[in-house]
Amino acid sequence: MIATAIGRTLTFEEIPASVVREQMSNFVPLAIVDAVLNRLAESVGGPAEVSGAVRELTGRAPLTFDEWVADHLPDFR
Repeated sequence: MIATAIGRTLTFEEIPASVVREQMSNFVPLAIVDAVLNRLAESVGGPAEVSGAVRELTGRAPLTFDEWVADHLPDFR
């Protein structure tokens, strides 16, 4: 969706968890790094969690991803 909005081809490069762990551990305690990485790994292949938090906190409907991209186009250019 971002690529379409900015008219460019974008690629995705996955960084190995071991590299992320090493880099994050420079700024965050390892227990937190491991908890974050484990949670991310558990979410792979599963459905996204949906909550009503945006509406409850802001009083408005959440944006779709396309709407969010459109609002942030200058950030991607």
